[in-house]
Amino acid sequence: MRRLGGLLLSVVLSLGLGTLAAGDTSAPPDKSSLPIRIHAITRDITVAPDGSSVTIMHSEVQILTDAMIPQLAQEPVGYDGSLQDLDVVEAYTLKTDGRKIPVTPEAIITRQGTTQNSMSLLFDDTRQKVIIFPNVEVGDTLVFTTRLRSRPIIPGQFAYDIEIPSTLVFDLTSVSVTAQAPLDLNVDAKGLKVEHRNGVYSVRFSNTTPVSDSDQPVSRFDRGPRFSVSTFKDYDALARADDVLVRPTLTVTPQIQAKADEITAGVGDRREQARRIYDWVSRHVRYVAIEFGAGGIVPHAPDSVLTNAYGDCKDHAALFLALLKAKGIDGNAVLINGRDSYTVAAVPTFGAFNHMIAWLPEFALYADTTSGQAAFGTLPNAEYGKPVVVLGVERDALRHIAPRGSNDAGLRVETKATIGDDSRLSLDTTTTGTGTFATMLRGLSQGLGASGWTRLAGEILKTRHMDKATGDFQAVSTNDLSDSFDLKGKIATLDRPHLLSGEDFEVPADFSPLVPNGTLFFGPVADGRAKDDNGVPCYGGKRVDDYALSFPATKKLQRVPDDVSVHTSYFTFTSHWTVSGNTLNVHRELAADFGRPVCTASMHRDVLDALRRVQEDFHARIALVSAS
Repeated sequence: MRRLGGLLLSVVLSLGLGTLAAGDTSAPPDKSSLPIRIHAITRDITVAPDGSSVTIMHSEVQILTDAMIPQLAQEPVGYDGSLQDLDVVEAYTLKTDGRKIPVTPEAIITRQGTTQNSMSLLFDDTRQKVIIFPNVEVGDTLVFTTRLRSRPIIPGQFAYDIEIPSTLVFDLTSVSVTAQAPLDLNVDAKGLKVEHRNGVYSVRFSNTTPVSDSDQPVSRFDRGPRFSVSTFKDYDALARADDVLVRPTLTVTPQIQAKADEITAGVGDRREQARRIYDWVSRHVRYVAIEFGAGGIVPHAPDSVLTNAYGDCKDHAALFLALLKAKGIDGNAVLINGRDSYTVAAVPTFGAFNHMIAWLPEFALYADTTSGQAAFGTLPNAEYGKPVVVLGVERDALRHIAPRGSNDAGLRVETKATIGDDSRLSLDTTTTGTGTFATMLRGLSQGLGASGWTRLAGEILKTRHMDKATGDFQAVSTNDLSDSFDLKGKIATLDRPHLLSGEDFEVPADFSPLVPNGTLFFGPVADGRAKDDNGVPCYGGKRVDDYALSFPATKKLQRVPDDVSVHTSYFTFTSHWTVSGNTLNVHRELAADFGRPVCTASMHRDVLDALRRVQEDFHARIALVSAS
């Protein structure tokens, strides 16, 4: 889906400056010590009736430090070799005394883009025109103008989004868009004023105060200045137009029919048929994206994907839907953002969408086979609460997936800990994940492999100041995409003499890799470093703990920890401590249902405060004294 979120999502800077902006996560610099000064970057776009366009871009960037010369004196300007043609109209080095030293034709080099290498999962026709500026010194201004001719992927339509990074200082950035009759433009802007004169829509932006881009949990598309333009009347029109391209690929060939029958052999229940097809595609089709021409938006033929056993998200969705269709089960391709964007433009564009999944109306569920670890009916964390565009429906194509709630992510942690007469501690923990927590544990298991569990155990023991202990994990098969996943953790032969000395000590923690108050459970809302000016992603979930600590009969507890109860409008936590003989038991239940995918700043503060109280309970201290 690169072109849905890439080609049709243009940035205001050429690739070199774009990299500089994206990589700047430090505090905003003092303007007196800026490495560059952007005098002007402008784009003027003219859209033809067939949806093709011509973009004239002009850039003027002044070099203010020696360090910027090797970075920017050879400027790569990217384009798509299959769908676009790029010409450098003019380029020169403007000296401080006003002289212009032109870039000669042989100093403009065409090369393949940087995404293609032996380790890349994306192969496309991205190209660059590299402009090598002559005789560049501090104080000089690098000036160039390009003409970009773009052919439409969807005939007769044009959609365009531009984000303007506020991490850099601009004297002027401007964008203008003109559409030739009979096309009509619809526009939307965030943080920008749109002017409309004589059929030309334009925005102008200057930025004298750069802002830090670090610790931002939501995308620039959601929070920064943005300009969106579209010829689509609404998202229903966009969905219909995209479906015209996608649906013809969903053909049930003899090969597809045979595979669908093989996967579902002996199964009559339709939901179980869908689940088995989902599991098969998830396990057998590896992710490789080959996107040339319209391949950035149109899936490859399912027959081809089946034969090759690889493809990107579109190819996964197409094969899955074709196999379902072979069994008479309806499904729709769905556009979604698989990363950190939670909003869409008010006008229909592709800018927020970079991923494709499937919608199964018969079972009222979304499915993403590219996850490779999520059970049927479960989505990756990043997809809950997102806006989606469902292709091939009559109306209301723009929808929202429900936010992740306590029913979508569950953990049960059972721990049996023993302090022996020799003061050695042994501990066994079984962690059972359901929903997205099963996905996390399964993904952890697949990523580590058999040899990695001992290493992970060692790292966890270090964080808990148990360096001298030995530990290990054991997981069930990672190939089974069942609704739950079990992970067993064990700590043994740890000599802890202070436990029986009468001194107070912290109740030994369970041995689960998913802590109850961390970002893996709640998302960025549990991170106190996350900036919340634009909201913080928050995930609902439920965790139930049963913990038993046995100690020698010659000892007794000096005091039982107090029960804890924390309640907010979206968050509950309770703990109940009891003693039975020489065993201390605690039962804990934690549940969060935020009702939204992005929490407000006040909710962020409330969550952090509540989690501090939860953490105190998990770090409760006890003392064992003589029973006599």
